[in-house]
Amino acid sequence: MWRLWRCTVAGTVLGVVAAVALAGSALAVDTPDLTATALDDGVIKVAWKYKGKTKRKTTVVDIERGSDGSTFAPLVSVQKARRRHFVKDEPSTPGRWWYRARVRNDVETTAWSKPASVDVEGPDAPPGPAGDPPLPAGQSECPAGTVQAVLGLVNDARADYDVASLAVHPALAYAARVRSITMATAQKLSHTGWLETIYAAGYPGGLLGENIAYGYGSPSSVMSAWLASAGHRANILRPAYRYIGIGCVIDSKGRRWWTQDFAG
Repeated sequence: MWRLWRCTVAGTVLGVVAAVALAGSALAVDTPDLTATALDDGVIKVAWKYKGKTKRKTTVVDIERGSDGSTFAPLVSVQKARRRHFVKDEPSTPGRWWYRARVRNDVETTAWSKPASVDVEGPDAPPGPAGDPPLPAGQSECPAGTVQAVLGLVNDARADYDVASLAVHPALAYAARVRSITMATAQKLSHTGWLETIYAAGYPGGLLGENIAYGYGSPSSVMSAWLASAGHRANILRPAYRYIGIGCVIDSKGRRWWTQDFAG
């Protein structure tokens, strides 16, 4: 069994000609170029530049932000925008952030710029506990290289979506092993107590997530199942995560119990 947990004629003519000429001048604005740069303390500098003739007092630059390069939400609209300028942003979590911009005035809105991305580092996580929790009687280790194989498949999947790789954190690795042992002992797949386990292992908190499974006989089979499930896949590909811990144990019936614990 396997389981996993979007006037006059002349005046009129002259008036029309004048209006067209003015509109043509205002419309001559290029789609902006955008850059995003990480500064200190998690602050991002989002800078734009664009070419064209337009009246500054009626010019607005819209900036949107997203976490996956395809879905964006409004961040700020800069009134009386200069052709070259910037804003600063401070996202609530570390990870990879994406930005795009457009220029608009009273007669035109340009296309959105090509997205610009930047990685924001979070604070260094504290060290985890030493060693591994021992296996109870009747349980055994998964084959050598199993955890490393899962890590490789996770980071391969993230690379496919241009998301930064995850590093193994000792506290999360310890917690994931405890979680797998606990589920194998109870013979029950459950998220009960997962946060407490991570905290008890010494990880301070923040953005956390977990994937669990049992019965899958190899790293590739359990990863395929997780990636085929929307919720599990979202955890694996979440840009805000920086660390992972992976657990795998075999129960007395020969079934494998799997855990992935994530942290930002």
